[in-house]
Amino acid sequence: MFLSIDSFFSDESAIINVDSSGIDVSFFTDEADQSFLVTNGHELLRIDSKAEYAKEQICKAIDQKAEDAKGKIIYEIQERFKNDPKLKGGLLRYFHSLGYWDNASMTKMGLEKPENSTSMTAAFKWANAYRAALEMHEKLAGSLSPSEIQSRAAALSKTALARIYTSCSEKDRNNLYQEIAEGRQISAADANEISKSPEIKLSKAEELLAAARIRKQQAEERWEEVKADPEITPKSSEYTQAVDNSLHAAESVENWEQKISELQAQVEAKEAELNKYKYDQDLQRQTRIKLLTDALTIGVPQATADLNKYMKDAEYYDPDTRRHFDDQIKVLADMCGDYLSRI
Repeated sequence: MFLSIDSFFSDESAIINVDSSGIDVSFFTDEADQSFLVTNGHELLRIDSKAEYAKEQICKAIDQKAEDAKGKIIYEIQERFKNDPKLKGGLLRYFHSLGYWDNASMTKMGLEKPENSTSMTAAFKWANAYRAALEMHEKLAGSLSPSEIQSRAAALSKTALARIYTSCSEKDRNNLYQEIAEGRQISAADANEISKSPEIKLSKAEELLAAARIRKQQAEERWEEVKADPEITPKSSEYTQAVDNSLHAAESVENWEQKISELQAQVEAKEAELNKYKYDQDLQRQTRIKLLTDALTIGVPQATADLNKYMKDAEYYDPDTRRHFDDQIKVLADMCGDYLSRI
């Protein structure tokens, strides 16, 4: 067929099902003609379905490439202005003018939602996925070739990459990158589960607290400079901004310290639960061993004596019974040999 599914995409496992039950061949009485028309009618319907499916796959691939390209650009914009909090509002207006929308922040600014808007959450996900891919290349350089790193990064969804970057500390990300390099597959669902781990949350919170303390120190130093400058009056915007930044930085540190306390409690509770589970397992094992010890204390000598009696008179047993006992003795001998080889 000139219209093969492989002409559009490489997914040879794709199955195209069509309903040909409505094909009307009632006017034709010859069964060969009916079969010919049904077969070709089914193929016509199948070609239409294949074409529609192929177009969906092509559009999906184009959208993914476009999101990758936009993620790189948004990342570069963020990196250029990330150290200037005064420009945050300006950047939001900039993205709004490009058709992006964030309901929480842009509504407060008095902006209206554009038609066919793109979520800023999606835009940030693209940028964070790009960040994670860049970081993978940096951390795995030397252990894998650039093409191998690219292949492993491409195998992860943008959702998984973004989730890894935003939810995990640098240390945890490095560990995950190494696991990915060794062949671990992480789906979006896997990344979501990883991000829910109390240990992962705690590690990330400690990293963010360290960053918040640095910002607090910088804000306090700036506040001292402003206070000491006679040309900056309390009514000036620069003075107000310095006060706000200092207060917000201190509040951020307090919030992260509180969050860490909560997460530490969760980790401790999880450890306690695991220890209790281990204790219950140990207790069950001890009970089982005691019961078995009591049984074997009586059973093993008795079984040994019975086995000795059997071997003395084995030739007098009927063939089927003897065959059954001999098979059981072989199994027992193998078990005993295995046990003795380990002690």
